[in-house]
Amino acid sequence: MRLQGDIRVQIEEKYNDIYKDLTQDNGIRKPVFDSYGRVFVLCSCLGFEYNKKIPLDKSKKLFWTDSLNNYNHAITILFSIAMLNKGEVNYKILSNDEKIIKITEKYANGGMKVLIDEVLEPYIKEDDEKFYLDYSNSSFLEKEVLSFIRYEMKSSPFD
Repeated sequence: MRLQGDIRVQIEEKYNDIYKDLTQDNGIRKPVFDSYGRVFVLCSCLGFEYNKKIPLDKSKKLFWTDSLNNYNHAITILFSIAMLNKGEVNYKILSNDEKIIKITEKYANGGMKVLIDEVLEPYIKEDDEKFYLDYSNSSFLEKEVLSFIRYEMKSSPFD
């Protein structure tokens, strides 16, 4: 399975710095994730599991779908979320990559809210309606994110 490589994945603009902070080495902290795509897939899963599908208000183009094609499991997860979007299996969606991305963008937006509420809140600062990580208080950030992911993995979102 592959996605068309020419689709731009969008996120809520106010979360752009969180995506960057979680994926880039800033000299103080090592990145928690190695790509925007992995953060996006995690947030899509969280949004799906917590039934939080939030339309994008102010969107920002973040990365190309082609970067997801290196991670077969990511594609499988996004396809599964899109297929189960309305509570019933919809195989027809698999022929429309743009719809798959639009659906998972909404789940990723909801999932980022879950990630903030459940894990990142003590590490988050808000400035001019944009969120970013506060590195002065982030000594356990990686451990808490990974512990949360491990906890969430115990229950599959596809049960």
